[in-house]
Amino acid sequence: MKMRALIPALKGRHNLPFAARGLAREAEQAESKPDFIHKMAIALKEANETEYWILLLRETNYLTVKESESILADTVELLKLLTSIIKSAKRSQVTMDN
Repeated sequence: MKMRALIPALKGRHNLPFAARGLAREAEQAESKPDFIHKMAIALKEANETEYWILLLRETNYLTVKESESILADTVELLKLLTSIIKSAKRSQVTMDN
């Protein structure tokens, strides 16, 4: 995708982090607890990558600080949420295994 086409998508607050949200929805259909954890971990990686690209676009002036603030705030919240879900799922998996 060319950068010019990417920028309008990035500026749409609800478009990001789209891949991470999609993967988290996919995790709802997990076949097992390890599968759920794995899918959530992939979503976490996607959210981390989203944060990287937003910061890069801001540093290279494709996005202003103001434009990136909301997107970054949403991404950070998603990162925290996914991390918490993964930790909780791992704890419950250990409890179930014992």
